[in-house]
Amino acid sequence: MFPRVLKRLFHQVTLGDQSFRFMFDPGPEDEFVAIDCETTGLNVRTDDVIAIAAIKIRGNHILTSDHFEAIVRPESDMRADLYMPNGFNHSLPDHADVRLLK
Repeated sequence: MFPRVLKRLFHQVTLGDQSFRFMFDPGPEDEFVAIDCETTGLNVRTDDVIAIAAIKIRGNHILTSDHFEAIVRPESDMRADLYMPNGFNHSLPDHADVRLLK
């Protein structure tokens, strides 16, 4: 326990940009974030992450209004069999709620 406290304090003190200091504040007790990553496959050597999504859960409620979606590699070639299970298509990056990360 003690080394963990020292490590946390070290990171707080050596933080380059103090505007990110809020990340060390504890979050609400009943609030969580669920994260989902879509990949081109399950092989870590040959497949890539192509999309990331996160949604906030407070208590027993999923807060659909507080979510994040991002296409990580929109230029990567996706196999045709990925379109059905993931629901992706070439127009997805044009969706208003989806951000492109390059």
